[in-house]
Amino acid sequence: MNRIKLIAIDIDGVVLKDTYSPVLKKIIEKYNGVYTKELERNAFSRNRKEAATYIANALNLNLTPAQLISEYFHEREQYISKHESGIETGAIDFLIEIQQLDTDILFYGGLSEQELHRDIKPCMKYVNEYVCTNDFRPGIKEIANMYSVRPSSVLFIDDVAFFAENAKKENAMFIGVPSHLPFSYQKEEMHHLGVQYMVDSISSVSVEMIRDIDNNGICFRNIL
Repeated sequence: MNRIKLIAIDIDGVVLKDTYSPVLKKIIEKYNGVYTKELERNAFSRNRKEAATYIANALNLNLTPAQLISEYFHEREQYISKHESGIETGAIDFLIEIQQLDTDILFYGGLSEQELHRDIKPCMKYVNEYVCTNDFRPGIKEIANMYSVRPSSVLFIDDVAFFAENAKKENAMFIGVPSHLPFSYQKEEMHHLGVQYMVDSISSVSVEMIRDIDNNGICFRNIL
């Protein structure tokens, strides 16, 4: 590889089916709120206390951030028990395919390793490690520093436009896998950011695509 020294892959919504946005929407509507683009933007790829504080204030809830976080995890357990929340189709095939690339590979996300959905276990053998980024969201510079490389040498694969926005600022490489859920604003937001490589699922990310990014290093179009 010429440019890419590290491939960093978000878990929830990319490797595993998204549990965050459906649970977030359920909580917002439980308190008679409306799931908006602004709420989504300020709750995704954020420190959990920061996100909970924003939501509580936006909905005028008489709840502390800790209480709202606790409620989120309670609702998440119920959601997982009733929905398929396992590995995305083609995720393991993708992880096997990219083993041929001369680069380190890691997973990252806002949950602690103990909080990850159990279905991630078969995927862990294909990566160096899992990095919890809750304490340093979105984590672009910090992940790069862990491997002693610049952000411009890291390819991030993520489903959140706020993360893409920060990748663009840091000159990091990026592939977007925005949610296909009908209420999600992430695909629209990534279009506005000029994300060059955007796919419907991780199964559509190929070695050829990664090599193309490695050769040209251009992951964002200039938007007028």
